[in-house]
Amino acid sequence: MTKLRVLSIGMSVDGFSAGPNQDLANPLGVGGTALFEWMFATRTFRRMHGNDGGSTGLDDDFAARGFRNIGAWIIGRNMFGPVRGPWLDDNWKGWWGENPPYHVPVFVLTNHPRKSIAMEGGTTFEFVFVCDCSATGVLDLCISRVESCSTAIFHEIVRRRSISADLHDS
Repeated sequence: MTKLRVLSIGMSVDGFSAGPNQDLANPLGVGGTALFEWMFATRTFRRMHGNDGGSTGLDDDFAARGFRNIGAWIIGRNMFGPVRGPWLDDNWKGWWGENPPYHVPVFVLTNHPRKSIAMEGGTTFEFVFVCDCSATGVLDLCISRVESCSTAIFHEIVRRRSISADLHDS
């Protein structure tokens, strides 16, 4: 049976995972990087982004645990990029460059259909058009598209008011 684990979510005590006013200069919103400062110096984070070094210890152990045995990620459109409304073109391919740190399928929940994008390192962004799906339907769809998905990151759906799809991009 496929397992679903909620991992790798940085959240403030008042329930925010990013700052306001996300744009190209502020991928995590204004002040959003403050939520993740503890992680940036860790060996895990540095390796995910192709760098050497980094701190070890409690913070690194916690960061590493959030990335073990990941079969797929489920993210919201805002985590993929700052583009709002219908996709104007296919030029935007995420914040991370040609080799994103995921290295597994990434399902991007969106109200605006788009073709999948295969990237270096094994990451494929698959855009899941969710206007007519329930949250459980979205999960079933994503899990069915991963050949041997032992775990999945459940990010945006936790923001839903109920199990029905009241989705969050514009």
